[in-house]
Amino acid sequence: MSLGDVDMEKGDFESAVEDHKEALKLRTGLFPENSRKIADCYFFLGISQYYLAQNNALLSEDDESLVKVAEENAKESKKNLEKSRSILGNLCIEKAVEMKVVENKEEDWEKQLETIKQKTDLPKEVKELLDLAEDMKDNVVLRELY
Repeated sequence: MSLGDVDMEKGDFESAVEDHKEALKLRTGLFPENSRKIADCYFFLGISQYYLAQNNALLSEDDESLVKVAEENAKESKKNLEKSRSILGNLCIEKAVEMKVVENKEEDWEKQLETIKQKTDLPKEVKELLDLAEDMKDNVVLRELY
C-alpha cells in the first residue's frame, strides 16, 4: 500500500494527490512512459483528484470559492484517467502485435482496440490488458463531475 492509498483511506485527498504526483514523478524516472507502472500511477492520481473534486464540490455549498477548485480537480482527474487508459490501450495493442493477434500497430489506437475486441480466443495477456483499458473507459465516463 502506498502513502497515497493511506491518505485516501483517511480521507485526506489533498495529501493523496500530492503523494500520487510524487510517485508518478519517481516512477517516470525509473520506467518507460508506456509501462503498466506509469499507467497505475496516472490511474491512482486520477482517482485521488476525483475524490478531491467531489469533496470540494460538497464543500462549495458553504464556500463558493471551492466551485472553481472542484472543477479544476475534476478536469485533472479526467485527464489523468484518460492518460492511464491510453497507456493501457497501447500496451494491449503492443502485446496483440507481439502475439500475432493483429499484424501491426495502427495510428488510431481506439479503433485498433475495437478490432482486437472483435477477435475470438484472445491470449490471456491481451485479454487482461484489453479488459483493463475497457474498465478504464468506463471509469473516465463515470468519474465526470461536470
